[in-house]
Amino acid sequence: LSLMGSVETVAEKLRLLAGWGLGHVLTLHNFGGLPPEAVERSMRLFAEEALPRALAAGPRCRPCSAR
Repeated sequence: LSLMGSVETVAEKLRLLAGWGLGHVLTLHNFGGLPPEAVERSMRLFAEEALPRALAAGPRCRPCSAR
């Protein structure tokens, strides 16, 4: 499953994965020769916007460190 798209699209896909019982996601933000600024922006959007939205969905979607 690819986690590409808007912040809300990525958050929804994370919620979907959590609903399937999948608790670990490996992300790759540096691909295809992206400039460092684009990689950093992708990482920040994931960490600061998409992941918090998914985590707000409830207890089935939470970081491993919260267990």
